[in-house]
Amino acid sequence: MKKLTKLENIKIEWIRLWILAALTFVIVPLISAFFASSDTESPIFTSISRLGWITGHKAFMYIWGAIIFVPMGYTMWYAMKYADFHPVLRQLFKWFTIAFLVIIFAGALIPAHDPGPDLSNPLPRGPMALAHDHMSRIGMFGLLGVEMAYCIVAFIYKKWEHATLMSLLVAFLIGSGVYCFVEVKDATTYCGVSAATQIYAFCVMFIVIFVIYYYYARKQINVWKAAKAEAVETTSEENKEIEE
Repeated sequence: MKKLTKLENIKIEWIRLWILAALTFVIVPLISAFFASSDTESPIFTSISRLGWITGHKAFMYIWGAIIFVPMGYTMWYAMKYADFHPVLRQLFKWFTIAFLVIIFAGALIPAHDPGPDLSNPLPRGPMALAHDHMSRIGMFGLLGVEMAYCIVAFIYKKWEHATLMSLLVAFLIGSGVYCFVEVKDATTYCGVSAATQIYAFCVMFIVIFVIYYYYARKQINVWKAAKAEAVETTSEENKEIEE
């Protein structure tokens, strides 16, 4: 009976999976769209930093960051809980993901003094603004590096179909991200990367992490279902023997 009670985790896991799916594909993209368009400036002119520190949407920036970064870390945490990699690798993927998300969020807490309202009025970047820039880059490229490393490890563990799918997703992220970095910005802006590009990159990285989680969550649910079916069959046989 205790074994059967434990297997009720199937229901909990399905609920978790659907909540994370809703966050990944519906809630986060919608809130991101509202955040990107929260100012009169175009999201291809402004950046996340400018929205937060220059045009007065700092609270919205923190709320948006928490809404996307906390679920991303949580999703990878559970993905690695069920992954059948070496325990050290699982811990590395989990904690590096969380560490880079924390670095990005911490970088957002540092005042980002932008050089000026347009290209004709440049001002040098101060130490705090440079710290903000470097932490943002380290966090974002570090997170991308974790996802690329995951693809390599998945191939090493011979998860051919899953590894191929993840590699294609990451390749799409890199290719579309580079295009957005170069093209999706206003020609008159001084912002190096537009808010539209930054938010797009984070949303796609969240999708990559969700797909990793989905793969292992479904496998774990199937394991629990098989164990539950076996336990029910064993219980039925025991009851039949008692009746006889």
